[in-house]
Amino acid sequence: LYSVDNAVTLKVLRETAPDVIGFQEISVEKLSDLAAKLKYYHHHFPKTSANLSNQDTGILSRFPIVRLLTDGIVVQVNKEFQVAVFTVHLSPYPYEPYDFRDGVITTAEQAITSATQTRLPEIEPVVEQIENLMAEGIPVFVTGDFNEPSHLDWNATTAASNLHFNKVVSWPVSNTLINTGLIDAYRSEFSNAANFPGNTWTPIRTPTEVYDRIDIIYHSDSDAYTLDDIRLVGGPLDGSGISVEGYASDHFGVLATYTLNPI
Repeated sequence: LYSVDNAVTLKVLRETAPDVIGFQEISVEKLSDLAAKLKYYHHHFPKTSANLSNQDTGILSRFPIVRLLTDGIVVQVNKEFQVAVFTVHLSPYPYEPYDFRDGVITTAEQAITSATQTRLPEIEPVVEQIENLMAEGIPVFVTGDFNEPSHLDWNATTAASNLHFNKVVSWPVSNTLINTGLIDAYRSEFSNAANFPGNTWTPIRTPTEVYDRIDIIYHSDSDAYTLDDIRLVGGPLDGSGISVEGYASDHFGVLATYTLNPI
């Protein structure tokens, strides 16, 4: 979730009632203020390879935080169950969809090379943390603005539907996370990217904008929970699955709902 005005953000959180929220572009002060008003636990992250500054990423949690990670936290969901939650904000430029639009690049290979040089090194330390946690048997959730599309969206079906500049691109960050064993929550529910693009960038409509799904929730495969629902959060005129009056971010929010399975 992107933080804009704290009063608006607080309204969104109260109306959608998530248990854990990964933020990008939120200051220490704003996160602390939201935590106090919601009576949530919270942690703000210093700059790492996977976020842009000391005033960028943070997490709110209804559940107690029992362990701090470089780019995430471990929370105690109940007496028996812990999960790890990450939030990331990768580099916005070069943004290859804009480069396709502007003729800076023309091939999938150029896009992959650019993204591999820019954002793959940023996500690799996070992947190492994820692999360590999965080896411990701790389920993992990853939230964030990846500033890079998904290879699950830029495929042959979407290219044949005149989407994404008719390109098939094996985007490196999403490929790496999927190959680590994570599941793209939205795409697991809406497998046809041509019919259900799920674009999170951006609710703001302009003639030259390039729309795409760059805000993604991933989860590890686990018998402990089931994904029940995943929807975009936006304003009344944005065409989102969950509408909040006064919504003001330039990104749609993404809300995933899981049910814990009986042990």
